[in-house]
Amino acid sequence: MSASYRVRTIEFGEDRSAHAIFVKANTSPRYILKELGADPLPRGIITVSGGAKDFPPDVAERARQVIERVIVPLTFEHDLLVVDGGTAAGVVKLIGEAFARKGQAGLEAAAAAEPADQSKGSSRPRRYLMGFVPASKITYPGLKRSRQSYTPLEPNHLSFVLVIDAKEWGGEVKTLFKFLEYLSRNKHIPIVNLVVNGGRITIKEVYHATRQGRPVILLDGSKRAIELMVAAMQGASQQSLIDLLEQRGLAKNARDLRETLRWLHRIAAYDKITRFPFLSGQPEELKEIILSRLGLAPV
Repeated sequence: MSASYRVRTIEFGEDRSAHAIFVKANTSPRYILKELGADPLPRGIITVSGGAKDFPPDVAERARQVIERVIVPLTFEHDLLVVDGGTAAGVVKLIGEAFARKGQAGLEAAAAAEPADQSKGSSRPRRYLMGFVPASKITYPGLKRSRQSYTPLEPNHLSFVLVIDAKEWGGEVKTLFKFLEYLSRNKHIPIVNLVVNGGRITIKEVYHATRQGRPVILLDGSKRAIELMVAAMQGASQQSLIDLLEQRGLAKNARDLRETLRWLHRIAAYDKITRFPFLSGQPEELKEIILSRLGLAPV
């Protein structure tokens, strides 16, 4: 079933453009993949879940270092695709900026390392940075929406999936994980979820990763959602989790509280989570962990 609304190119200026597909939440992942033109496929995928607001400066600076020294190099060295929240805020903004600074050099180095066999074409994925977002919450050049009321798309991404019937932040998560599950099961692409900081939606994304049996890496020490998940994994009481959720402002009402606690209990019982020391861990060690979880050998 095709539930696509439309496909278009978004022009950000300064020779930056992105391929965007507007879909309903139940759109076939196969259709999304076809319209995105992500062929040839990547060897692996890093999904990044993390904070979009309330991002402390010290956390942001360390996250920038991790992105530049770990995520960007791995992407080009191993033909990976990075999938995130797609907006010009928090960790996703840092990712886009890092790819803008390092991406062209990475592409050139990757191309230089390839055997010169034109008959087989390039083995590099065309789109190395992709964002999933609720269409009702964002803005971009050419769309007459106030930047004060809506969040801009991150202009260095090359692909976006905009879910048109997602009314709130987090409404795109099921579409994202349905897409990832299709790539994993039908295309045999390994996927790892890297988590830094974050809020309630970040916990929701990790919950969905556990339901799909996905390896998860928590950047322990990056605060907020990470604190909740680590506390749950360490056996914190129900009341302690409730208190921490309220202190961090991650549950606005009783329904959110119950649902988030359910996610945390699932996460706490999951055995494929790695805690990596965010502040003291070495980039090369994190690279090795990511490659190991993806089942890829170091270069």
